[in-house]
Amino acid sequence: MPYIPYSQNILHSLSKVDLNKGKDSLPSNALDEDFYFQILVNDGNDDSFKLVYGTKKQLTEYLGLDDIDLPTTGVPVNENFVDIPIDSIFAPQNDEDATKNLSQNQNKSLIQNSIKAAKYVTVRALLQSRKISQIITSTWLDQKDIKTELTKKIFDTYPILPKDEDIDILPSGLDVDKIEEHKGLSSFIIRRDSITYHSIYLALLLSGQAYYKNDEKYELISDSIMSTYQIIWEFGFGLSWDIFYGYMKDIAEPGLNPAPPYSQVILPYPPQPNENSLKQKDIEEWAQAKDLVTEEESEGAKSGDSKYGNCKYPFYPVWNSKEKKWVGDELKFIAPAHSYITLTSL
Repeated sequence: MPYIPYSQNILHSLSKVDLNKGKDSLPSNALDEDFYFQILVNDGNDDSFKLVYGTKKQLTEYLGLDDIDLPTTGVPVNENFVDIPIDSIFAPQNDEDATKNLSQNQNKSLIQNSIKAAKYVTVRALLQSRKISQIITSTWLDQKDIKTELTKKIFDTYPILPKDEDIDILPSGLDVDKIEEHKGLSSFIIRRDSITYHSIYLALLLSGQAYYKNDEKYELISDSIMSTYQIIWEFGFGLSWDIFYGYMKDIAEPGLNPAPPYSQVILPYPPQPNENSLKQKDIEEWAQAKDLVTEEESEGAKSGDSKYGNCKYPFYPVWNSKEKKWVGDELKFIAPAHSYITLTSL
């Protein structure tokens, strides 16, 4: 049997996770459009939110948009950096039947692809951690746009649960109880018995499932950082007001078959440091930092030109746009360069 790298086994196992294991089986005629989802909606009249349940089609029509991303996939990694198409990351490639007849060259290719996939997973986790640090830091900006104001509202009101009057059910004749009874079709919702439900507004914000009305059109409050799958099956989120760093812990249920999510991430949300500890300029440069900058932008940031303030702390190596290549191969600023800016853990 050909060598199958550990990381490839992990990826393949993830690709085969059965969302409905231990649950009611799906109806034989179930389609993707039958699954239920949740979104968070601000109608633009004030800073309150509605938790809305429905199928993707119903939620799309509710928002008056042509299409919405459900389930969300989380922040994408630059394909040029990992040198592998995103769609191929979780492609099943290590079944014995699929690999036993591989030639030496084919098996070598499989190993190389596995290394690239492992790189993708690592880079993505680091990028997600950076993005969450940035979104927390954005709540300290002196000048906030409506998206940032609503983001701060979500953080400030944790862990308030939605009231009955704050919940809209789009499927006709159903309530939350009946939706949750459809266990196969409710695999993409945060159930009320999940530890994540007490932070559902925060989870939906981080997964790119929170919308606000800008004039007459609904827009995302924040792009997807985490995926829908992660906020339901992998991570439950909490906040701490007295730390500047996040941490992750496993959720133990001794004697029981654990229910998802299987880990809890505690995010830091301390009071904003005063100007003597952290200047507003430093907050702006981190909260608004671009992930990818060109050589010209990098040089502009080094010169101190305020025009390039958001180019000072890139995530990726500098990109040579003329030669279409990276200047170096190491990630840059995964964590903030200043003390008192929050660190997160994923």
